[in-house]
Amino acid sequence: MEYKEKIDIRLEVIEKMDEVNAMPQITLDLMGLINEHGTSVSDIANKVKLDEALAAYILRNCNSPLYGIKTEINSIPQALTLLGLSTIKKILMSYINKNLYSISGNNEIKNELWVHSVTVAAFSEAIAGKLKINQEQAYLAGLLHDIGKLIIYSSDNTAYEEVLERIDSSENESFVIEEELLGFNHMEIGLLAMTKWKFFKDIIEVAQFHHSKKHFNKKNKYIGVIAFANLLTYQELDERLVDLSYFLKKYKLSENQLEKIILTGLELKKTYLEF
Repeated sequence: MEYKEKIDIRLEVIEKMDEVNAMPQITLDLMGLINEHGTSVSDIANKVKLDEALAAYILRNCNSPLYGIKTEINSIPQALTLLGLSTIKKILMSYINKNLYSISGNNEIKNELWVHSVTVAAFSEAIAGKLKINQEQAYLAGLLHDIGKLIIYSSDNTAYEEVLERIDSSENESFVIEEELLGFNHMEIGLLAMTKWKFFKDIIEVAQFHHSKKHFNKKNKYIGVIAFANLLTYQELDERLVDLSYFLKKYKLSENQLEKIILTGLELKKTYLEF
């Protein structure tokens, strides 16, 4: 298949996703506002007020025990003041992620994809906490690392169900099977879609490189963190399937420290699945 033809097919997949579940402009505007220097609380509050469902979601989750706020939060400005922009960004991305999964298709498959994304996000946050890097950014990167899979599935349920069946019966990684059956992989789709939707650079690179070991030591620290978290999700299913030695050595982690990361990640996962 010629390179240009592959690009055209990838873009067609993303356009199909946009047709059934377009990224709301308000969320794109909010992401831009949150990342702009000089953005005020009132700027963001005024934008959030334009979407009642988003405002309700933010307030409900701001009052979660996860954030330890003893006073009930009942307004967006209050939420922003008490929790800060990074936490609001985290809740916003959770909202976007849940909406993206409201596509047609097998509910069990959609739920598996969603639970995996939340689990990787939780473990990513736990790892980042231990390594003393930005936990909110790690959570966001983990939450959206496999967005390409969802986009491909939304484009053609039947074709991707065949991919999933082949993955279950093969020792090859998912992107290898995708390339064999589809001619492209979920990292390529994730890169194109998230670039189009104006996501943050670090998160785009995670979607693009989380299966590429040569990128685990690059400037973007989140690539290695999310790759490690991804392995931990599979260890949770069957510890015989994974070898964590590379990451234990890379991050100089003892077995005891690893156990603490896993326990923290599982607690976070439990909370986030209730969002």
